Parts: sequence; structure tokens; C-alpha cells
Amino acid sequence: MMTIRQEMQEYLQAQDWDYFVTANLNRSTNWHGARRLLKDWHAHIDSRIIGPRWIRKISQRTRFIAFYEGAETNEHWHMLLKLNGKHRDVFNTEAPAIWKSLVPSGSLDIRPILTKADQNRISGYVVKDLWKDMAQQSFVLSEEFCS
Repeated sequence: MMTIRQEMQEYLQAQDWDYFVTANLNRSTNWHGARRLLKDWHAHIDSRIIGPRWIRKISQRTRFIAFYEGAETNEHWHMLLKLNGKHRDVFNTEAPAIWKSLVPSGSLDIRPILTKADQNRISGYVVKDLWKDMAQQSFVLSEEFCS
């Protein structure tokens, strides 16, 4: 019988991700506050990438799964992210600036996922805390923000 961690890792490895993103808060909040910041960041980045009426263009929105970590120490999100289309330049330049505008103390680290081996390694890393009950209940799918 597979654990939740193993099932999630398998799911993540089967997807086609473009980036591994770490969104550091470098300040104290809580899961709800961190989730709100993630939602706002998602809205701003899609607005820049998709343009007018971005909220109605659900099939074009940026897709990600984000894992909240460090509630006791240094709060941050680890994300596996997929862009829809060829917006890498816009994403690479705009995403960190948008995060910084929302979280002045924060930083955004963006790493391209170039190989299947990278994706498999990163998938294992982002699920490392899924043995904790809170971690099992606090990951976020970008689709939650599309309604």
C-alpha cells in the first residue's frame, strides 16, 4: 500500500512541469495569510501573461501545485509550475517583482525543470513533509483560484 507521499510524488512525476519555484515570505504569517499571498501572486502573474479578461480565460491560466513549509520557522511555498504558452521571458522577469511587491520581505527563486531526472528529484523534494498531517492538508492547487 502506497503512502500519500508516494502517491503525490508519483502524480507529480507524471506531469509536465516547466519550473520549480520557491516563494519565501521571510516574515511571519499563517497558512491562510500565505495562501492569500499565493492567490494574489497567481492573479497578478496571469494578468501580466494573459492580459485583459485573464480571469475568464481559465484554460490559459498558469497551473501549479504549491506545498507550504516552515510554519514554525521560515514560511515558504515550494511549487511545481506549468506555463500555458510561450511566456517564459515575461514569467522570469515579472514573477519575482510581483512577489516582492506583495511580500516586500520575500523572495522568489525560479528554476527551470530541464530533464525528467530533474522533475523526479524535485517531485521527491517538494513532498518531503507529507508525512505530517498539516502538510497533507495545506498544499494548494492553482485551480482553487480559478473560480
